[in-house]
Amino acid sequence: MTTKDPLIIKERLQLEHVGIQKASLRPLTVTLESDHFLCVRETIAGTDRVAIVDLHHPDMVYRRPIYAESAITNPEYLILAVRADYGMKIINMESKKETKTSEPLPESILYWRWLDPGTVAIVTQKSVYMWSKEGGTSPQRILTLSNTRLGDCQQIVSLKMDQDRNWMMIGAINLQSGNIVGQMLLCSVNDEDQYEVIEGHAALFTEFRLPGNKHTSTLLCYANIFTDGTGQLTIRALNGPHDGDKAFSNVTVEIPLAPDSDKDLPIDMQVSKKHDLIYILTKMGFVYLHDLESGLWLYTTQFSMDSVFAYTKYQPSDGVLAVTTKGHVVSVSIDDAALIRYIIGVLQNSNFALHIASRNNLPGADELFVSKFNMLCAAMQYREAAELAAGSPKGVLRTVATVQKFLYAQILPNQPSPLMTYLHILLERGPLKKFESVELCKPAVENRRLTQIQKWLKTDKLECSEELGNLVYDIDVKTALSIYLKAKAHERAVHCFAETGQVKKIVVYCKMVSHKPDYISLLRKVLGLNKEWGKSFVKTLVGNGNSLADVRKMVDLLTEYRILRDCRSSVLDALKSNRPSTAALKTRLLRMSFWLKDYENTERDEDVIDTPTRDQQPLVGSDQSMNTIETGVTRPDNQVGSDQSMNTIETGN
Repeated sequence: MTTKDPLIIKERLQLEHVGIQKASLRPLTVTLESDHFLCVRETIAGTDRVAIVDLHHPDMVYRRPIYAESAITNPEYLILAVRADYGMKIINMESKKETKTSEPLPESILYWRWLDPGTVAIVTQKSVYMWSKEGGTSPQRILTLSNTRLGDCQQIVSLKMDQDRNWMMIGAINLQSGNIVGQMLLCSVNDEDQYEVIEGHAALFTEFRLPGNKHTSTLLCYANIFTDGTGQLTIRALNGPHDGDKAFSNVTVEIPLAPDSDKDLPIDMQVSKKHDLIYILTKMGFVYLHDLESGLWLYTTQFSMDSVFAYTKYQPSDGVLAVTTKGHVVSVSIDDAALIRYIIGVLQNSNFALHIASRNNLPGADELFVSKFNMLCAAMQYREAAELAAGSPKGVLRTVATVQKFLYAQILPNQPSPLMTYLHILLERGPLKKFESVELCKPAVENRRLTQIQKWLKTDKLECSEELGNLVYDIDVKTALSIYLKAKAHERAVHCFAETGQVKKIVVYCKMVSHKPDYISLLRKVLGLNKEWGKSFVKTLVGNGNSLADVRKMVDLLTEYRILRDCRSSVLDALKSNRPSTAALKTRLLRMSFWLKDYENTERDEDVIDTPTRDQQPLVGSDQSMNTIETGVTRPDNQVGSDQSMNTIETGN
């Protein structure tokens, strides 16, 4: 099978097709601050004007008569910065209004660019300024440059800063003996005396985290083609490692130049953060692809036979966007599906393929990972196998089968369990999956290490599931409840609320998650644990007069647990409506309320009521009469008022 090239080259636009004339396609006339807008200064029929092409919508071209020595478009908004002998202006192209002006600076401007959507960076012979598009301030000097720092440079061509704005690189070019020589000034923004002059044409700052490190390193990368026709790429760290991290190893490698390109020169560098690979773009239309960590060369191709003079980051694919002298706007991007196969098939470098696939979570090396994993396990190199499985791209080895393989692997003398080794390596990298979380917690539950489980939960290392909750339930209900809540195991969660006496939360939670439990079963569970909790739960169930449970079943249950007397007002509230279906139950409870009122007014012991004499015949509404009406049976006198009688009245038997 033919191996595809690892780069995708695609023409995005031909500028002549949107009305940009060939005569305007030259350096300094065309500026490209982002992949959103391209700015062109034109002179048509003696009239100076600025045209802005929306590269996201190429049929939209904005033109306005403006005289300017230089014009640059904001990277995100339709806002134009222009400068001439009158000073500098910021113009909103949609409203056609000037939003900000500045008097000319005391020194000539050698270079300027939009550093971000809110700031313009300006380089003069003696200083570097920042100019905000907001507010009324003039450009603010952030760095003073001595004349010797930039030497005898003939043209400033670039300015780049690191993520935290601590470092700045100013790029310049000179003509020496017919050769274009690059000179760059690296300087600290916080310490003007800390600077370095570097021979090179193109540079970039980027953040990179070595595999296994917790923090990133700030890297400076720069490329050069020397007058002897050799190319060189240097990658170095600008800061030391954090505690516990490995130091980045600075590298300098050769750029294998294409044939007949000794007069070529790098004009831009971009990094694909998705792949940690560097694009080196040249004036003759070549692109060189190198690894950011090691500097390893991977690929070279010429994407344009015409010279390139404008370039920027291409955000949609983390690639490069370039403009040629013939008006072609071309993107260069890495092909995810082809990169690993190219490294394996063409470069014959399986080890690097495994490394980059693991480091950047890239597809294409599945078979390599499975084969090497099985080989390591067979050799009982369990830690190496665990590291490989933990770093496998797209989780190709993070499966139940892998867990089972480690679970039943032979434990070597004086060595930890292969499964625990694997799971703890995964913990260092991030959260575990459901089945991994359960296996990790099994030994902790067996040894009742609840604090350790709670720590993992607090740091979001475990994926909560009903199975994990059931496991932890055996040692702590409250911790199990927190797991059930995160896992959305609603039925288990409400039962834990019940078991821990948090009965008022049950209804609130069920409404919040649209869960409809069997409230009668829950009430029985609560009553069996604590009658006071049960009374509180009844009030919650019949709140606002709308019972969430079957009132008849509730009355039967309260009677069974002999607390209907304490809950009768709450139950009656649930029967306030005049529905015919509740009439009989309402009558029953009202009659019972009268009986209970008479009962409460007596001064006798709560558990013993004297038997009435035969002369004290019950009247209508008395206890025995109520009993007769309710049940249809006249009970013996000696049972009136007894516990059995109370039970009989409440149950209607």
